[in-house]
Amino acid sequence: MELKPDTLLAIARMRDPLGVLSVYVGVDPSEKRRERTPWEVAVKNELEALRERVKATAAHERWQALFRRLDELAPQIAWLLDPTTTGRGRALFATTSDGEVERLAVQLPFPTQVVLEPTAYVRPLLAMLDDARPTGVAVVSRSGVRLAEWKLGSVEKLARWDFE
Repeated sequence: MELKPDTLLAIARMRDPLGVLSVYVGVDPSEKRRERTPWEVAVKNELEALRERVKATAAHERWQALFRRLDELAPQIAWLLDPTTTGRGRALFATTSDGEVERLAVQLPFPTQVVLEPTAYVRPLLAMLDDARPTGVAVVSRSGVRLAEWKLGSVEKLARWDFE
């Protein structure tokens, strides 16, 4: 899913007393050829640590609900970890109790991490947006001028003027 204002708003509004799972993945393209990528190992380890932490500290109903939800999210998590998925930065936000899910992929990496809080953990997303403010790019050559906008790691061509 592309990062759009309505997606950001939906993520910011996510709340769940049982917890909102926020999973961020930073992909290194040079590591895509490995059998098990470093981000896959990191996310699976963090998910296992989360399971252990919640089981040790939360009420039985809460950890049961989280475990069920993690099982339901297996295809979504597989999408995050898939080396062929587009985007150097991927994120998944899912409520524990009502089945709400938002996911996105951008061309800038996130720090790989897993967080469970009452609201979506958006700090890495906001930091990435701050670092990726839109920038204008003008390329001038003997043949003309090309104008583009670089934002979120992608370049969009805006205009071209050819010289005679």
